[in-house]
Amino acid sequence: MECFGKKISFIPWGSSLEDIPDSDICFGHFEINSFYMNSFKTCEHGMESKNLLSKSPFVISGHFHKRDHREYKNGQIVYVGSP
Repeated sequence: MECFGKKISFIPWGSSLEDIPDSDICFGHFEINSFYMNSFKTCEHGMESKNLLSKSPFVISGHFHKRDHREYKNGQIVYVGSP
């Protein structure tokens, strides 16, 4: 999908890295290693940030309940969290 001149991808739960298209902004339901799952636990499995950022420089994800935002040299990842 294209919106405001940006290629945007919506990635369903359970997709492998190989199934994620290159895009400017990527929305998904990802498990990314080292991100906070909640206030007490971090993810110790799942995708690596560098691999996901090779597909898109801006990744927005749900799934984990704690908001988290990290910036890297080649992009950023945001977990929106839940109230």
